Amino acid sequence: MNENKANIILRPIIPYDWTAILQIQELAYTKIAPETIETLQSKEKISPNTCWVIELEGNVAGYLLAHPWSSRKPLPLDFEIKSIPHNADTLYIHDLALHPDVQQSGIGSKCIDFALQEAQKQGFKKTALISVQDSSSFWEKAGYQIVSNLSLSSQESFQAYGSDAVYMEKDILFSTVFSKKQI
Repeated sequence: MNENKANIILRPIIPYDWTAILQIQELAYTKIAPETIETLQSKEKISPNTCWVIELEGNVAGYLLAHPWSSRKPLPLDFEIKSIPHNADTLYIHDLALHPDVQQSGIGSKCIDFALQEAQKQGFKKTALISVQDSSSFWEKAGYQIVSNLSLSSQESFQAYGSDAVYMEKDILFSTVFSKKQI
């Protein structure tokens, strides 16, 4: 895939995409157990307006799953969400995964900018995530900061993510505007 010349589109997930999403998850996450399709789909079911696939040259090259959640309350790995908490104040980026052929191409950063724009449109003041597989420096470059003062129960929630997992947040101040969901 030549991402520099191709048209990159973030679009809503359709049922046909789940096979590619599972394949990308398996390729992208080599240090943690993959989540079930039911877990991944639960994010999209409760918040379809914040879950997208990244399409490049007509193929699914990655995906971003995000949903409203409560700040500083990280979810355990492979946790199926049934509903959005009444006090959801944060857009939680559950997963940003790219096919290895497009990693380190700048697409991930553009996807984050797009997600921040959508979060801002929906009235969120911050986003949060759990960084895994030594990716915290990538997220720090995007403006995320490690939050180290989580409650013990919150810390225990993300142990399955690996020993290098860290909870991170970013306040939403502004974001780049993309039109027609193209990046």
